[in-house]
Amino acid sequence: MPVVVVGSTNACKVSAVVETLRASFPRFADASADGFKASSGVAEQPRSMDETLRGARNRARGAFASRDAVDLAFGIESGVFELDGVMFDICAAVAYDGVRESVGWSSAFELPPAVAAHVHDGMDLTQASNAAGVSGDAKLGEGQGLIGVLSEGRVDRLAYTKQAIAVAMIGVGNPLYPPRP
Repeated sequence: MPVVVVGSTNACKVSAVVETLRASFPRFADASADGFKASSGVAEQPRSMDETLRGARNRARGAFASRDAVDLAFGIESGVFELDGVMFDICAAVAYDGVRESVGWSSAFELPPAVAAHVHDGMDLTQASNAAGVSGDAKLGEGQGLIGVLSEGRVDRLAYTKQAIAVAMIGVGNPLYPPRP
């Protein structure tokens, strides 16, 4: 059975990896994944796509190095970025097999202005959502996420994270993508 490690102990992220691999990648049909608390090396609330990707990459590399004989490691990081004065949330996933690193992104969604204002003031997304009265859940990022609250459950954090993971898997083992040690 392949050894898969996730650079986070967040249950939503670990479940997203397992569900995505089992559903779409025959090599990983019986996969399980261990969560490992890997450092992102970035701010608690990444504030750009570059910083979000750096956090995901650091988590994937940290997870890969966490034990011997890892077949595949994932780093998953959600962050915000601004475009035309609007703040968006997005998720980056990095799949790393020790030779190739492949990156995937989720779709992005617009934050309500009241939430964005609190993020601008230095809060992370959960704190900002709670301060804006959008949510009262202290563990918002481990459940449905802000996207689940805003979409009234039509899209939740699990689905958003699975999307980034599935896209990250495109380059795993694919000779069209160069190794990035």
